[in-house]
Amino acid sequence: MAAGAAVLCLLALLVPAIQAARRGVVHQRQHVARPPRAPFWQRFYLDLVMLVLGGVLYWELRARGSLLTQDTFGGLDIDPLLLVTPLLLMVAVAIVFLRLFPIVLSLAARLGRYVTNAPVILGLRYMARNPVHYGRPILLLMMAASVGMFSASFIGTVERSYSEQAAYSVGSDVRLERLYDLYAGKDTLVERYSSIPGVEDLSIAYRGTGTIGGVFTQLNFTMFAIDPESFRQVAWYRDDFSGKPLPELMNLLAEDQPIKEGLDLPVGTEIIGLWACPIEPHPGLVIYARVKDGLGYYIDCELGSPASEGWQYLEASLRKEETDRPLTPPLSLQCIYAVVKQNGAAPRGVYLDDLQVRGSFYHLTPFHTFEPVAIDDFDDLQIRGSFSSDSSEPVLIDDFEDVLNWTTIAEESSGWAPASVSGGRDTFTINNEKFYSGAASGEFRWVPSETFGYRAIYPNLDTRPLVLLASRSLLDRTDISLGSAVYIRMHGPGQYMSVVIKDVVDYFPTLDPGDREFVIANLDRLSSLRNLVLSRSMHFYPNEVWLTVTDDEEQKEAVLDILGTEGFRARKLYDQAEMIAESKADPLAAAGWGGILLIAFLGVTLVSGLGFAVYAYLSARGRRLEFAILRTLGFSLRQIIGLVCLEQLFVIGTSMGIGTFIGLRLGFFMMLFLQLADKGERVLPPVVLTTDWFTIGIAYIALTVAFIVTIALVILFFSRVALHRTLRMGDV
Repeated sequence: MAAGAAVLCLLALLVPAIQAARRGVVHQRQHVARPPRAPFWQRFYLDLVMLVLGGVLYWELRARGSLLTQDTFGGLDIDPLLLVTPLLLMVAVAIVFLRLFPIVLSLAARLGRYVTNAPVILGLRYMARNPVHYGRPILLLMMAASVGMFSASFIGTVERSYSEQAAYSVGSDVRLERLYDLYAGKDTLVERYSSIPGVEDLSIAYRGTGTIGGVFTQLNFTMFAIDPESFRQVAWYRDDFSGKPLPELMNLLAEDQPIKEGLDLPVGTEIIGLWACPIEPHPGLVIYARVKDGLGYYIDCELGSPASEGWQYLEASLRKEETDRPLTPPLSLQCIYAVVKQNGAAPRGVYLDDLQVRGSFYHLTPFHTFEPVAIDDFDDLQIRGSFSSDSSEPVLIDDFEDVLNWTTIAEESSGWAPASVSGGRDTFTINNEKFYSGAASGEFRWVPSETFGYRAIYPNLDTRPLVLLASRSLLDRTDISLGSAVYIRMHGPGQYMSVVIKDVVDYFPTLDPGDREFVIANLDRLSSLRNLVLSRSMHFYPNEVWLTVTDDEEQKEAVLDILGTEGFRARKLYDQAEMIAESKADPLAAAGWGGILLIAFLGVTLVSGLGFAVYAYLSARGRRLEFAILRTLGFSLRQIIGLVCLEQLFVIGTSMGIGTFIGLRLGFFMMLFLQLADKGERVLPPVVLTTDWFTIGIAYIALTVAFIVTIALVILFFSRVALHRTLRMGDV
C-alpha cells in the first residue's frame, strides 16, 4: 500500500511536468489568456461515474447492514470494497461540488454588479472566469476538512461507545445477578445491602422469562421487574432509548402499585385454624393456609385433612420451623387452598366456617393457655395464642357469612389460569343450611377436571391487569397495540396473567431486543401476582440488586470485597468501572481505530496547511504582473490586500464549510455500519455520533493561524513588488 502511494505521488509530479514540457509558447499564452473552464474529469463525467459507483456501494452496504462478510469456512472478514465506500463517497461528493462551483461563482459575480466596491467586483469576476484555478485548493481543503471531521467524529464516537456499552451491560455502577439467597424479600435485601459502607443507593429487581401469543404464534420474552422509585436513581439511561424520558416511564409503573390484599392477622398470632366439613369425604384432601410475614416471606401452613364426615377443626402453627420462633409481624393471610395427596376420584368441595387465630396478642405469660381465636366462621377458620391474661376465646378473623371479598383460583399442572383462559371456574358461595356456627358457612365447590391441582380462595384479591412497558420488537412481532389487554404466561412455574401494555421502549439497560423481546413491570405488583402461584416448591423473590457506590477507590474495593462474602454473594457480579478499564486496556479495541484516525487527522491537518501555503505562494508569483498592472491603473495597496483577502477567504470558507458538512454526514451514515464489537456482534446500545469538537477546534484554530500567516506573507510579498521591474519583465 505504501509503494502504491509513492507511485501515485510520483505520477502526480510527473504528469503536470510532462504536459507543461509539451506545451509551446503560443499555447501557453492562450492557456493563460483563456484558462479552461472544466478539468478533464468533468469533461468525461468521471465525477458523476464515481458518484454513481459510490451510491451503488452504499446501497450494497445498506442491504448487508455491515462491513463484514463471511468467508468460505464461515469466518467473518471485512469486505475491502465496502470499506472504501466512505472514501469514494467523500471524493465523489467533493468533485461533484466542483462541477457546481463555477455556477455559484457566476451567480455571485452577477450579484456583485450591485456592489460599488471595486476589489469585490474584480475578485468575483476573476474567480468566475478562472474557476479551475481555485478548484485545486478547494478540493484539497474540502478533503482535509472531511477526513478531519470524520476522524474526529469516529474517535469521539468510539470512546463514548465503549463507556456506554459498559454502562448498558451493567445498568448501574455495580449489578448483582442471580443472588445465592433465593428466599430474601425486597425489604430484606434493601436493609442488607444498604448497610454496606460505600453503597450510596440501590434498587432491587427481578429477571425471568415468559411467553405471549397463541399456540402457533408463541413468543418468548424476558420479564424485568423493577422498583420504579429507586430504579430511576441508580440506572443509567439514554433519552433516545424511548419516546419518553425515564422519569415518565417510571411514573407509569409507579402508578401500578399493589392494593391491600389478604386479611391482616393480629400481632402475636401463633396459630391459625378453621372448621371444615367435606361435601363428600376424601382421604387425600388437605387444606393449607398461606401467610405472609413482615419481611415478605411466604409460609404455607398445613391445617389438616377433613377426611371424615362432619365438622372438623383444623389448625397449624405459625412459628418458623428452623428456629421455632414466631413469624415477623405484621402477618397477613394470603389464601386458603386445597390439594389432593392421593389418586382417585377428585373431591367435590368443602364447607368452611370460623376462620380464627390464637396467640399472645397483648402480652405473653409463662402459664397462659392457648385457646383458639376465630378468624372467619365459614366454619371457624381460627388461630391460637396467648392473647391476654383473661382471653380464652379465639379471635375471629372471618365468619364466612359474607364471601364477596373472596375470589377463587384454580391452578392445574399447566399453571394457574383465570376462568377466561382455563374455561371453567370454581365457586365460593354462602350456604345457609350447612354451618358450624352462626347462620351460614362458605361453600367452596370445585369444577371437575382431569387433574385436581391447587384450588384456592383469596381474600381481597387484586384483579387489575398488570401494567407493562414493552420493547418495540415485541409489539412488531405480535401486532399488539398500546393499551391492549392480553394474557401472558410466566415460566417457572407456569402462570397466566392479564396485562396491559402502556408504553413502548426501543432499548433498556441490560436487555437486548435483538436477542429476545422484553417487558418491564413494577416489582411489587408482579410479586403480588406471582405469589398467587400455589406450587409449594416455588415462591417469588427478587434475584438482582443494582448498586450505586462511592467514587472513593479504597472504599469501593471494600464494597466489592463485602459483595463476595456469604450473605451478599451472587452468581454474577458486574462492575461498570472494571469493564470500561478492560476495554481501554485492549490496544486493538481502544487504541487501534482511535490512534490510527488521530494520526490521520493530524497528518491531514498538516498536509492541508502546507498545501495551502504552497498554493498561495505559487499563485502570488504567477499573478505579480496582474497586480502590478492593477496598481498602475490606480488600485491602492489597501484595495489589493482586500482583493487577495476576498479570494482566499472565499476559498477557505467554502471549502472548509462544505468539507465539514460532508465529514459530519458521512460519519452519520457510516456509523450505522460500524456498530460491531470485536467478535462481530451488534453493539448495545447503538452508537451515537459524537464529534470531538475540542480536537477539531484545536485543528481549525491551527489552520486558521496558518491561513492568516500565509495571507499575511502574500500581502507582504505584493507590497514589496517593484512595479517598474515587474512591468519590464511582463513580456519576457
